[in-house]
Amino acid sequence: MLNGKEFDNGEYILRTNNLLYTKDEWNTGWNSEAVGVALLTDNIRVVMPAKRIYDSFSSKSTVFQGVVSTTYIDIARQDFNGLSNTQNIIKQSQKDNFVVNVANKCAAFTFINGINGYVPSIGEWYECAYHMDQIDELMSLAFNFNIEYGMPNWASTAFNDISMYTWRWDTQRDESKNMTFSSYAIPFGRLPFD
Repeated sequence: MLNGKEFDNGEYILRTNNLLYTKDEWNTGWNSEAVGVALLTDNIRVVMPAKRIYDSFSSKSTVFQGVVSTTYIDIARQDFNGLSNTQNIIKQSQKDNFVVNVANKCAAFTFINGINGYVPSIGEWYECAYHMDQIDELMSLAFNFNIEYGMPNWASTAFNDISMYTWRWDTQRDESKNMTFSSYAIPFGRLPFD
């Protein structure tokens, strides 16, 4: 339930009134009130803004405690904990005194309705991929924004002690990149469900 209203799984535009609208319900006169594109599935309830961040994941490679770390994609794609991954990554960087650029910038991002951002997990990226055409259509309708920008997007799931997973929207595939590599990130947010 969101703001007293039930919503089925699917793709929506989240408006500043914290209600979700389908493509057919959306009025482009509301575009200035669009928070992001929301996706509701059995595994995730997230919102994606029309925002892209560019930076390295971290100032150094390390093992992040409390974060899924695996070279097996079948295990990694079951990680739907981007928010807790991001929180654990930031907590460890503060304790060990190093910089986690992408996690800090995504966590500092605030949606126009007050939701805080985080680095999505690779499982959250996979869930979005199953709805790619609809997400692209809604991003275009409300924001005139294209998620794909020719580079991978960071995920908060670790591949190993030197690399993190990334997601290529254009080719719909995961890759691993060294944590000091610079690439894009799109902060996700958790929907404020009751």
